[in-house]
Amino acid sequence: MGGFASLISIFLFIHVKLYSEAVLYFIYVILSYYGWHSWQTVEEESDSTVLDLPKKESDIIEWNWKEHLLVISIGIAVALIISFIFKMTDASRPVFDAFTTSFSLIATYMTVKKVLSNWVYWILIDFATVFLYLSRALEVYAAQMFLFAILAAWGFITWLKAYKKTVLSE
Repeated sequence: MGGFASLISIFLFIHVKLYSEAVLYFIYVILSYYGWHSWQTVEEESDSTVLDLPKKESDIIEWNWKEHLLVISIGIAVALIISFIFKMTDASRPVFDAFTTSFSLIATYMTVKKVLSNWVYWILIDFATVFLYLSRALEVYAAQMFLFAILAAWGFITWLKAYKKTVLSE
């Protein structure tokens, strides 16, 4: 269902000239199919939820400031490249749009790698995206991103408790 919603969103973002968001949601469609396909081969636990902890609490890691500095530098560079490309079009807010897209991809990578601070990135991105969507009169999408920011805060608290438990037991 998420892949289908992302597919529809691509057309909406093209219509409101948020081209970087359209590219991001295209990537989400691909990731949605990949995830669905991968999950078909793995038995799911009946009590799992979206914000479940990784299978082992010890799988949660945290990056040092150098690793954050590296990914933030990469995120800025990618955002500048994306914004340069879309500034040559009729894109609306190409720089802001490129930054939320670039850092969403980074946060997705961090989530896959089970980096605790992925949730902090998501909170910041989700709140920034609220303003991006409001600037294009996408109130429903803005409300959804606000809800995602709250869920990301919950995810951070949940993972932080597990991470502290693991670190204190070492």
